[in-house]
Amino acid sequence: MKSSFMVGALLASLALTGCTSWSGHKEGEAQTKMIKIQRNNFKVAKSKLMASASCSYLFPHGAFGVGPIILMPAGGIALGNPELYEQAYKKLREQAAMEGKAQQLFNVCEEQTMVSYIVIGDYKLTLTADVIEFTGERQKDNN
Repeated sequence: MKSSFMVGALLASLALTGCTSWSGHKEGEAQTKMIKIQRNNFKVAKSKLMASASCSYLFPHGAFGVGPIILMPAGGIALGNPELYEQAYKKLREQAAMEGKAQQLFNVCEEQTMVSYIVIGDYKLTLTADVIEFTGERQKDNN
C-alpha cells in the first residue's frame, strides 16, 4: 500500500512539474521580414546601436535533486526580470528613434553571455543593430 502511494505521488509530481531552458527571449517572439533592396534607395541613418539587459539567477545551472525529487527547475530562480530580449529590444528601439520615419532596424545581432559562480549566475543579452532610412520611392511588388 505504501509503495503504491509513493509511485502515485512520484507520477503526480512528474506530471505537475516540467523542465525549461533559458533562450534569452519568449517563444514565438522571433519575427522575420524580407525587404528587397534592389537599388540604391536607402542610406544608413545610424550605425552600431547597442542595448543590453541582464538578470541574475539563483542556482543558474538548473535542476538538482536527491533521488527522484527535483528541487529546482532548469534555469534557476530569476532574481529580476527574466524577459531579457524584450528589455533589450525596447532599449534598442528607443535609441533608434524611428517613429514616424521611413526607417528600419537592419543587421540585428544577438549575443548571450553567462557568468556563473555555482550558486548564482548572471545572464546578459546584448543586441546590436544599424538603422537604414529609405529614400525616394518605395519599390512596387510585381506579384
